Amino acid sequence: MPIYPPRNEPIRKIEILEKRELELLKCNRINASLQKKLNKAEKVREAQLNLIKARLALIKPYKLEDKTEANEKLKVKLEMKMKLWSKKSLTSIIKMYKK
Repeated sequence: MPIYPPRNEPIRKIEILEKRELELLKCNRINASLQKKLNKAEKVREAQLNLIKARLALIKPYKLEDKTEANEKLKVKLEMKMKLWSKKSLTSIIKMYKK
């Protein structure tokens, strides 16, 4: 019997992403240097990509009969989101989190 119950969401990856987003928001609020903002934006992008990869790993079917149309649609959607985030420029990420 496992110590921790199995999860259907990558909780740790979500927490890391939220932490990185808060760091970028803080840099924007205190008007930090551009280099610092770019570093934080890169970390946000990495955290977002790691979260997408973890979600893709969770929907991977163990058996051939576990493949469903809903899982296939979700997989395509996550792959598109991954391409979008990998191509997104750092300045657009900074602008996205500017409040």
